[in-house]
Amino acid sequence: MSAIEIVELLGAIAEIVGAIAVVITLIYLAAQVRHAAAASQAAALESGRSRRIAFFESVRDSAYLPAIQVKAARGEELDEVDRLRLTNHYAALWGLLYAEWIQRDLGMVGDYATHPRVALSQTLGSVAGMQWWRNAGTHLYPERFVQYIEAMIRELDIDATNEALARAGFVIERDADAAVDSRGSARASS
Repeated sequence: MSAIEIVELLGAIAEIVGAIAVVITLIYLAAQVRHAAAASQAAALESGRSRRIAFFESVRDSAYLPAIQVKAARGEELDEVDRLRLTNHYAALWGLLYAEWIQRDLGMVGDYATHPRVALSQTLGSVAGMQWWRNAGTHLYPERFVQYIEAMIRELDIDATNEALARAGFVIERDADAAVDSRGSARASS
């Protein structure tokens, strides 16, 4: 075998080894991408859960909001400060729902995402929550989110969901004879 043939043989062997190395590298990179995607999804889930827990803890521990919610549920008149606090509460709650929608829309939480039905039905079932949505949310948020919420409004059986939550002790049952109008005053429900 001549020197040229030996060099050609070694070149062919090097090409085969190189091709095998490329295939192994691609398999390794694919595994790394899958692992990174799973880690990203887990981080998104944890982030969403942490935001939701912090929000509900802030409501629970608020010196004002539980009393305001009880007054509103009973149909009692809210003063100007209570109405402002309730408006800000709903602004924060809609912000939370929007953040969760973004994660869901981007596919960051995948099959592990909780369905927004409960949080949305509680928010949409509230006169003050709907008032905030109509007065501010529809103008503040992107059109795709607005369309999503409007579709959910048409789809959800808000009363049935809220009744089930009330039976389970998660929400205060609303007085059947009163609701709160846009000024926070009691009015008869129709």
